Amino acid sequence: MSFRRYSPTPASRCKRSTPHILLTSAILLIGLCGTHPFASAEENKSVAPEILSVSVGFQGYFKPGVWAPVETIVQGGSEPLDAALELIGADGDGLPFITTSLGGAPESSIIHLAPREKSTLHAFVRMGRLPGPLTVRLVAGEREIARKILHSNDSVGDSAFIEPRNDKRLIVTIGADDDALGLKDAANWPTSLSRFQPTTVEIASVSQLPLRWFGYETANVVVICTDRSEILRQFTADPARIEALDLWVRMGGRLALFVGAQGEKVLAPDSPLTRFAPGPLEKMMPLKQVGSLETFSGGASALDLRGANLRVPKLVKPEGAVEAREADVPLVIRRPYGLGEVFFVAADLNAPPFTTWKERTRLTARAIGLIDGSEREDELPSRAAVGLSEAPQAFIERFQGARPLPFAYVAGFIVVYILLIGPIEFLLLKKFAPKMTLTWITFPLIVVVTCAAAYFIADAYKGRAVIVNQISVIDVDVKTKFARGASWFDLFSPSAETFSLSTSPHDLDGKPLASVDQYAAWAEVGSAVRGRLRLHNDDRAESSTNVYRESPRYDAVCNAPVMTCSTKAFACRWRYETTAFPPGEFKDELQTLIGSVTNTLPYSLKNAVLFYDRWAYELGELKSGDAARFGPMSSRVEISTYFIKRRETLFESIRAADPGLNETDARRDFEASLFPLFAHAAGGRDPAKDETPTPTSDLSGLLRGGRAILVAGLSDKDAHAVATSLRRDDRPLDDSRDRRAVVLRFAYPVNKN
Repeated sequence: MSFRRYSPTPASRCKRSTPHILLTSAILLIGLCGTHPFASAEENKSVAPEILSVSVGFQGYFKPGVWAPVETIVQGGSEPLDAALELIGADGDGLPFITTSLGGAPESSIIHLAPREKSTLHAFVRMGRLPGPLTVRLVAGEREIARKILHSNDSVGDSAFIEPRNDKRLIVTIGADDDALGLKDAANWPTSLSRFQPTTVEIASVSQLPLRWFGYETANVVVICTDRSEILRQFTADPARIEALDLWVRMGGRLALFVGAQGEKVLAPDSPLTRFAPGPLEKMMPLKQVGSLETFSGGASALDLRGANLRVPKLVKPEGAVEAREADVPLVIRRPYGLGEVFFVAADLNAPPFTTWKERTRLTARAIGLIDGSEREDELPSRAAVGLSEAPQAFIERFQGARPLPFAYVAGFIVVYILLIGPIEFLLLKKFAPKMTLTWITFPLIVVVTCAAAYFIADAYKGRAVIVNQISVIDVDVKTKFARGASWFDLFSPSAETFSLSTSPHDLDGKPLASVDQYAAWAEVGSAVRGRLRLHNDDRAESSTNVYRESPRYDAVCNAPVMTCSTKAFACRWRYETTAFPPGEFKDELQTLIGSVTNTLPYSLKNAVLFYDRWAYELGELKSGDAARFGPMSSRVEISTYFIKRRETLFESIRAADPGLNETDARRDFEASLFPLFAHAAGGRDPAKDETPTPTSDLSGLLRGGRAILVAGLSDKDAHAVATSLRRDDRPLDDSRDRRAVVLRFAYPVNKN
């Protein structure tokens, strides 16, 4: 920049004074700008945005096959920019799968980056194959602005991408200091409990929690410690995150709330955490005796209360199962919350004198549901993938009209082909042909004809239609009218195509839901069904051109590739409010269930069973309009006995429904479809596979919390009416050969006198 000075001074004088004028002007310019003349040029230099750090999961811990939150800090450039964050990882088949950051609008992933300011972007990733890279890209339109590549088990600066053991549970603690609950240090675990030790991470700030409910899928239990008042203030100031946590628990998650001396603030009517309490606060009371906690822990050491000043909240008529109490003060309560559970602990286990108690780890493990009183796993480690744990894998992988050629057919065809081009051709030419040189014509002809025959036979077996098999599990909490659903699809394509897929769930009356909170994504069929994703290095996530992506709202999959005569699995989960359920009223009198349930749905409930406490009541078929009543004379068996009793009957019915099913597949159908409904109630472990159900599939916790649960199936016709509609380019994918199966579960409150 230059300055021109206009003055009536004679030109000769101006010439003589030029050096002085230039020096004076330079000094004045420096004084006015307050900086060096070259500094402004440095500031105006174009600077591109930069990805500063990436954090995957909870403090770097996540599980493959489920959604995990991703927090990315981006430094803005010299100019304002509207951009989106893309995360590229490999799905269960090793294909690159793209998700985007949550944008400023529901249908958009675009974020406005202010010049030279830091922005925190939130997204979710669903990793399938490990070890493998996760690529994080900042893009504006089609242009890449910045990129960062992370590898599992790597830590670069503030970017952590860690692969935990798939068979370990992940405990997320909020508001606790390092290992405040005694779960992290292996030395704290008694030898008899060492196999139950989870992976524990501490979240220092509520702002590090996911913004959507499915971001918690990688966690088994979330623990909130309230001894630090700033945690309560952070939850109050961040309603989006408390709502996401609330939805996750109602969808089947498990939350442990430690209250203690902060009870008056934590349980105040305007507190965001009051919703999780089993009942309203009556008053705060001193805790003089802890014998019930010592007994509850199952340990041998006594808790020394000398010099301790413990205060605990007393609740009014708490809901749920009281597992430890002193006089009329409940100390540990297991409360059903929607379709999930809340473990309410009245004492501060991360404060003296509990911090020096030898049995604190055992008490904490029991209080948050890691073990039960017999030192057996209360819930086995969650699967690596929320895949087909509730679904019979063999059912969903068999496609009517699209079956592979039996090996005997292939072997026989090869034998015939060898005979044709060998001895048969030779004998025919020798007997009927004037010259053996005609083999130059007959041999290619035989090859062409046999190849054409092989093609048409294979084409007839595989079919020409896209076939979709589906299994859905729909659960309803009758008390709150809260419903959740999960569907798994296995899609068979006879040719290489790409599919843009969305889902349209139905209410239990068969009507499509107008508005529903859901997600849709790839799923793993096969090894992930048994709890183990394929873990090996695969570079296809970087090199493959078969890239597909998740929609900005995480409710659809765009351009997913399916190879010729191949299958690909997808899954969706959703939640909504409903009034379409069989009404029922139940009460418990002297450990006897009394009440009734009426089927008001427009279809029959097949093989209906009511579970309560440790009992199973077999109802058979409950037709529309029929009612079932329960009382002291009702026939019942223990749940574990029921599973054993029904094993062979269900096995035979599965074989009868599919005569082509061999014994191994039929038993696998039975085990996969029946056991995960109440894994703990049936004995705690799948006896056939020694593997684990997903935590949200096992409703044993609701049984222990005092709920009665009605389980039933649907006929093929009714299953097609209620099942989720899978749509391709907004048109339903429907074929007469598609297979549908639906399992319904209704949780009823029981009044206990």
